[in-house]
Amino acid sequence: METVELYKAGVFEEYMLKAGFTANTRKRLRGTARSFAGWAAAQNIPLPDISYNDMLAYINHCRQSGNKPITIRGNISCIRHYYTMLIDQQDVAHNPCSNIGIKGIVRTKLHETFSPGELADIYQKYQEKYNSSGNTLVYKRNKAVLGLVIYQAVAPEELGRLIPGDIKLREGKIFIAGSRKANERELALEAHQVFDLMDYVQETRKALLAIRGHDNSSLFISIRTGEHFHKIMRKIIDQLRQQDKRIINLQQIRASVIANWLKTQPIRKVQYMAGHRFISSTERYQVNNMDSLKEDIGRYHPDL
Repeated sequence: METVELYKAGVFEEYMLKAGFTANTRKRLRGTARSFAGWAAAQNIPLPDISYNDMLAYINHCRQSGNKPITIRGNISCIRHYYTMLIDQQDVAHNPCSNIGIKGIVRTKLHETFSPGELADIYQKYQEKYNSSGNTLVYKRNKAVLGLVIYQAVAPEELGRLIPGDIKLREGKIFIAGSRKANERELALEAHQVFDLMDYVQETRKALLAIRGHDNSSLFISIRTGEHFHKIMRKIIDQLRQQDKRIINLQQIRASVIANWLKTQPIRKVQYMAGHRFISSTERYQVNNMDSLKEDIGRYHPDL
């Protein structure tokens, strides 16, 4: 595979030096990042636009090329460092490798998806546990984030790109902007979400901004100025796993929502609601294809 020039190679070199990596480690990180850049170029994907699903495609490419799990794990670790640098440079909002790990075991554990009732139970238990946690502002923000995943199947990378104007409170809808790999859509909010999001936008978010001390255009913001959105997501997942060990990540919850939609809605409507550009992407979530999807979730997301 052709190796292309790495985006912000000089800045990545500075990052590795500041991190104290040895010369051999820097060489390995540099080589893996450039090889990955070559793969991305062949797929016509700019490095700042790499998504979670792109990383799954890259891992599958590595597997088909004969790489062993330990080699793939090393590659992902190197690429994770590269995107940490891009986050520091504010070139990307999230690390596409942040929740990906390679399980070096022979048998793949199949992780389950959740029914509508189970999803509602996950949301309710989260609300009950963290409503009295003491950090009301963070709880209200995280609750709003989780609701958009459970009820509208908003993808993790899309959550970080939302702005306040995307929440249409009077209409009871949310607008999700399109991207290179996903179509835009407008979805109805649940009645209780309208209230929660109104409270978040008009009260909680303003309070978080006051604590931060400067403005931020994103819908979901942190208290600390140096904290990026992927850390918020990581915290939510850690909290969810404390209440239910079956939960791996928010992508698993999104997959459950889409699979449930397909049981009651026409596939073209679900394609629109999920933001899929191609109908084949939606077909993966149909009942007869869910085992393969579960294998993807289980293979690339180890128990944490």
